[in-house]
Amino acid sequence: MENRIKLRGFTAQRETKFAPVEVQNVKLDGSFCGYEPALVATGGGNEEFNAQNRHTSIAISDWVASIDELQMVCPNLKSVSLVVSWFGNDLRAADCKLRPGVTTRIGHKWSVKNLRRDRALLVSQVNGRPAFGGTPDDASILNAISDLKARGLRVVLYPFIMMDIPKNNGLPGLAGSGQQPAYPWRGEISCFPGSGSVNTVDKSSAARKQLEVFEEQYQSFILHYADLCQEAGGVDGFLIGSELRGLTRVRDNKGKFPFVDALIALASKCKRILGTRTTITYGADWSEYFGYQPQDGSGDVLFNLDPLWASPNIDAIGIDNYMPLSDWRDEGDPENELAFSNHSVEYLKSNIAREEGFNWYYASGKDRLNGVRTPITDGLGEPWLFSYKDIHSWWSNQHHNRKNGVRQKTPTAWKPQSKPVLFTEVGCPAIDKGANQPNVFYDPKSAQSAVPYFSSGGRDDLIQRRYLEAHFEFWNKEENNPKSELYNGKMVDVGEITPWAWDARPFPWFPMQEDTWSDGANWYHGHWLTGRLGGCSLQDLVAKILEDYDYNNIKVKLDGAIDRYLIPASGSPRAALEPLLKLHNEPPLVCRRVKL
Repeated sequence: MENRIKLRGFTAQRETKFAPVEVQNVKLDGSFCGYEPALVATGGGNEEFNAQNRHTSIAISDWVASIDELQMVCPNLKSVSLVVSWFGNDLRAADCKLRPGVTTRIGHKWSVKNLRRDRALLVSQVNGRPAFGGTPDDASILNAISDLKARGLRVVLYPFIMMDIPKNNGLPGLAGSGQQPAYPWRGEISCFPGSGSVNTVDKSSAARKQLEVFEEQYQSFILHYADLCQEAGGVDGFLIGSELRGLTRVRDNKGKFPFVDALIALASKCKRILGTRTTITYGADWSEYFGYQPQDGSGDVLFNLDPLWASPNIDAIGIDNYMPLSDWRDEGDPENELAFSNHSVEYLKSNIAREEGFNWYYASGKDRLNGVRTPITDGLGEPWLFSYKDIHSWWSNQHHNRKNGVRQKTPTAWKPQSKPVLFTEVGCPAIDKGANQPNVFYDPKSAQSAVPYFSSGGRDDLIQRRYLEAHFEFWNKEENNPKSELYNGKMVDVGEITPWAWDARPFPWFPMQEDTWSDGANWYHGHWLTGRLGGCSLQDLVAKILEDYDYNNIKVKLDGAIDRYLIPASGSPRAALEPLLKLHNEPPLVCRRVKL
């Protein structure tokens, strides 16, 4: 036998700047695979064994693989929000049925609110495949909450509505004509005919009656999950709903907002169930939280959600924050020639409390195309009433409704600085110019699928990352985020900023297993953090490599994102950087040491 020295190869691995260190919370979506940590399987014995919730070989279940990775790439993670979806089938409030759903009648034991699989909604299909994942069964939610607590994480439960309205549905459109769009946003559920349409029932007793029909089943939906959380030993946070803008703006014959009253009553019931240790809020859409200005020529300015925000059973102002942070064209920002790129964190930060939605707006699509900006002004000295980005003014001032353009003397129930603002969602799609319009989503099955303004539609992981970095850096600055005089905390609770969303399906099996999951193609341009938070920007990676060669505090401006980079052997900094820069079509860097 020949004696040889055995040679083994080793790769030294080090982290650069992975997920922004400030990420302490994420939204977790498990609709397509459920939340069960343990293996769920059918068959065995003489029947073929089939693992229902394991599509990877690295863990006992998809859940375990996904949460393990989440904690690895987010070392400061403290909280997870579990999204649990039921399905609505009509945008007309009185006709909308809310039900838990399944993708198949055959499978493991499943039960939600004592409803078994054979009686649950069977979600619709697109091209012979389920349009959605189903509702996680109650037992899996209890087990998921237990697992998260065992990992030392706080838990927030987020009941969610998906609209299962297929194409060619034949349902009357809210305007009273045409039909309803395929797979629309839940924020469009409203009275029928809707506000602004001919013969609308808005501002009538009929509107209240229609909403009462919806409220009854909606209350059952929310309270079921409040009871389930109590059974789990409690949770740290609970949302009583989100982005139901089409409902919170409907008025009755007395000018009141019935659904807002229903949310107030619901918050009270949830607080009694969950107790004072659970933070309860409503996740208002970014276009909804600050008030309602009907476009009917009345001059009304109404703080319709103020009774909810002032309620003693609501602990914070919840905002799903998808506000635009850029107005970028291929040639740049028409009013900001100094901006290096739309990926510049400084550029994005400069638009958080400025520019579109703060100082000006586009009055039409034509104006946007031509860059014609209309200043946001107000003859009564309160332009912030119309500026959804001016969170500070909204939070720190009394609110006075205006009726027929006349400012009311008596303020609303809102007390300035009385409660913190929580970004119950914040995010940006991984698509070219995503920060121009972060609220849009790419999903071909939906009639509302879209790409951001002026976007080429190409994938762009970096803009998603920079959008989040901009928010964390901006709100961590004391000058941008003042302390309250009424409670011990800042206006925006940075520790509770919750990016959307991490998937309970592990990467890369999702999105690559398109035979298993029908929405895999949407990942490439979507809001998913899965498969992206573990990467880093080209700029951060180059700076870190330069540090390794004792080039410290080098300022570089580079665009690009990369998951991993292997430096094959020791050598010069040029040898380490050249392949990386070529890959991103960047010229070589020139670094010179200067003797002092």
